[in-house]
Amino acid sequence: MKRSKKSLMHSFLWGVTLAGLVLLTSCVGTLPREAPAFDRWSVISEKGYSTRNGLENASLERRELSEQLPAAPTLQDYLNYAVTHHPSPQAAFHEWKAALERVPQARALMDPGLNYAYFVRESMTQQSVALTQMLPWYGKLKAGGDAAMEKALAAELRFEQARQQVFFKVKDAYAECVLLVRSLAVMHENHRILADVEAAAKARFEAGKGLYADVVRAGVALAQAEDRIRSFESRRDPVAGRMNAALGRQAHLALPWPETLEVQPLMVDESLLLEWLAQQNPEIRAMQHDIAGRRHVVDVTRQNRIPDLMLGIEYMDMVTIEDQLAVMGTINLPIWPGRVTAEREEALSGFSAASKRRVDRLQELEADLRLASYRFHDAHRRVILYEQTLLPMSREALDAALAAYGAGETGFQAVAETQTALQELQLTFERAVVDRFLGLAELERLVGRPLTGDEAPSGSF
Repeated sequence: MKRSKKSLMHSFLWGVTLAGLVLLTSCVGTLPREAPAFDRWSVISEKGYSTRNGLENASLERRELSEQLPAAPTLQDYLNYAVTHHPSPQAAFHEWKAALERVPQARALMDPGLNYAYFVRESMTQQSVALTQMLPWYGKLKAGGDAAMEKALAAELRFEQARQQVFFKVKDAYAECVLLVRSLAVMHENHRILADVEAAAKARFEAGKGLYADVVRAGVALAQAEDRIRSFESRRDPVAGRMNAALGRQAHLALPWPETLEVQPLMVDESLLLEWLAQQNPEIRAMQHDIAGRRHVVDVTRQNRIPDLMLGIEYMDMVTIEDQLAVMGTINLPIWPGRVTAEREEALSGFSAASKRRVDRLQELEADLRLASYRFHDAHRRVILYEQTLLPMSREALDAALAAYGAGETGFQAVAETQTALQELQLTFERAVVDRFLGLAELERLVGRPLTGDEAPSGSF
């Protein structure tokens, strides 16, 4: 018994519904690592990296930030502020989100095709409607989704790398601020001592017990000290501007000045630091995901040799006979071996290049780590030497010179030379403290984790 037009239409609609369910089922599933990756992104987003109203906020980099630093901020306050206000991690965060959004695109089927034809001249077929869907060979979509997922994981680590770089910039600028403040304190103390000596020289000269040359020399030394202080004071604005830039703020904004540096002992062997570098450095880990993604691209190109299948269903509205329902199938024919081979060779070359880049970069970072370790330990040695030996001896020498000058046993030149030597030792000591701090900061940037304090790792994994 022939079916009526109405029954054929029902069959067509059922076929369309079934095809839609198949497509929906194939697109809803998620890769094993996709949901956790989006969860990690959501956790970070809640900490100040909003993606809402991106177009409206495109020019907000020049706005006056409403969030203010504490009146007496610690280094951690500066770091917390910078990581959510500096544009570099903000940009890396949005690149991470963009990479995540490419994952469902890579694993989804192509859009189905809907074709309609109406025959304007007399024909057995008055009109027809066809629904088609291209179905890649099994495994192609998974390999493409895996490649996109690896790129998203690499983008996540590059976001972490951007955070670590901002941390280092803040620590570098912070250390320069502290060095300027501490150097000025040393110079003001030197100026105070010279002022006292000048007053003593004048008093001795007026009493007929001293030389006028000592008064002149003391005045010259005092003027030189004042000039050096003014020179260092003029550096405040450039140094503050550099700190504001590291924080992601406009250079002219007022800055609470830090005054102290705290560096805890580093009880980690260099060989262990090198191991952490290879395992924890965000840049190296991102490169590992790049390599894994390239490997999945190679898998995709291998599967390109296999034809894809296009399935379809067509309903034909007939004029003289009952309407017809047809099922269609089409495959593509990858018969051009040159193109397929070139795709595969391109993917293999990209994989090899990514692998070599990782080896090269790891070697460079290992050299950087060894240099940073040397700088830290050398600066620490100098800090101990100056703090425990040279500075106490120099202060004793100055006290002795001042006592001798007060007793008339020596001239001003001996006092000036001793005071200048003490000041230079103090300035060198402050520089060594900063070098030690920056050496530790560089080590933490390279290994991608804190090395001192409560968040520092233990001696083994």
